[in-house]
Amino acid sequence: MLRLTSLASAAAAAAAVYAVGRRPPRARETAARPVNAPTDLPPARTLAVPGRGEMFFRDAPGRSGEDVTILLLHGWIYPADVNWFTCYEALADIGRVLAPDHRGHGRGLRSPQPFRLADAADDLAGMLRELGTGPVVAVGYSMGGPLAQLLWRRHPDLVGAIVLCATSDTFALTPRDRWVWRGMGAFQ
Repeated sequence: MLRLTSLASAAAAAAAVYAVGRRPPRARETAARPVNAPTDLPPARTLAVPGRGEMFFRDAPGRSGEDVTILLLHGWIYPADVNWFTCYEALADIGRVLAPDHRGHGRGLRSPQPFRLADAADDLAGMLRELGTGPVVAVGYSMGGPLAQLLWRRHPDLVGAIVLCATSDTFALTPRDRWVWRGMGAFQ
């Protein structure tokens, strides 16, 4: 019975997809409209980090009076604003919010040399030391998760807590995974 129910559900889902695909085109007035970029982003800053370079990041002062710093670490390819722009305001109610663009992403550090995530974690550590933040709550989304873990492992004095979102400690367990990720690196 379960198999029949699963097949029936799959058939219903396929019919729904087919029906959506066959929907008549919408009127011209309802065509996709451009989305305006948010205008209320936290102030952007750049900071010269000795031995690393100049780092770009968002810096939202906390409104709670608490001495908490939240470090938002974005995912692969996209800069911090793309991953976090909807979170800045709400998180500023908890504490100070820092959202850097990682090395090789957005307005982050540029280097002609290949780099590892450990290098990006060391960039973050240099930034935090220059800012004198003390331990932060490192929040990592996707690739930001391994960065948060590496920051904690390599610089435990700078991380008070970690929050991991849609992430893993590795993204290439099998030979096929490694091949796909190498291909994605070429795509980048």
